[in-house]
Amino acid sequence: MAASLIEDEKKKRNFVVRRVVAADKAEVVGPLSTDVYWGHDYLPLVFDKWLTDGYHTMLCVEGQGSDIAGLDTVTTYDGGRTLMSQALRVHPAYRGQGVARVLADAIAQHIEEHHADAEALRVTTMGSNEVSVGLHLRQGYKQTGFCLFYRVLITSEASTLVSPPKLHRLTSHEFHAHVTKHCAPPHGTLFVDWWTPNFTLENIQWVESLGAYFVQSGDLVAVCYWNPRVCGWHLSSTVLGANTTPLDPTVLSAFLYSVVLDALTQRNERPSENAWVDFFIEGVEQEAIALLKPLIPTTLADSAVLLEKKLTPKIA
Repeated sequence: MAASLIEDEKKKRNFVVRRVVAADKAEVVGPLSTDVYWGHDYLPLVFDKWLTDGYHTMLCVEGQGSDIAGLDTVTTYDGGRTLMSQALRVHPAYRGQGVARVLADAIAQHIEEHHADAEALRVTTMGSNEVSVGLHLRQGYKQTGFCLFYRVLITSEASTLVSPPKLHRLTSHEFHAHVTKHCAPPHGTLFVDWWTPNFTLENIQWVESLGAYFVQSGDLVAVCYWNPRVCGWHLSSTVLGANTTPLDPTVLSAFLYSVVLDALTQRNERPSENAWVDFFIEGVEQEAIALLKPLIPTTLADSAVLLEKKLTPKIA
């Protein structure tokens, strides 16, 4: 064990941690991100924005020469009280060499120096990603949230086994009031395409300002957010209310299909193999996948896991 720890320290000393700069773009969106999310990565499309928007700080680890061995991002929410680790990636040539650990230490130091008022650090990942879940649990995170993750491709073969209901648009105030009264997330946060801001009216309005919209049909409501991707287009939709009554897979799948059709109508597009909707479905268990698949086919069914590490704000 001692020899292993010494070797880890040697590896750490060979790495240099610094902030990502504009000149890193070609390498970050190229070799470092190749095949991330099966070729549908979002980082190339938000890289320039994240450098300057004031909400994101990208940190990288240099490997041999000026190669970037890994990258992670600290994102601020809730006026700086909540932080999130996003877009963690390690170059294939450097995996297994402690790069993720070095980045975790760098983020901890960055938080101590620049986010003294932060109360929590969060990360989200797929439940099936045991490596990621295990890594963060070892770093002191605890699992605090869970929902079903269900991807639907927008193809001409989309399910016709359901009769989609009409969707009604909600204002941010109406959405917040409905969810607060009927189906508030038990973990106190809201999945919005893998982000997890606290469920507050202020944050709902902030998400709306970024282009999100809100829909309802009966007990079911959803927040929908367009997320740019390298290939095609992508809508993320978080569905709440499925747990207010005994789960009816026909009703739920019909609602999901309505969101899909509404997305197509908005964009005035026909079905395409490069378009999909990712659903985050709160309040249902993994077993619901088997009930939904015959009604609305999926290309990826998993769970979305929220992990959180409590921080101690410094008192001035």
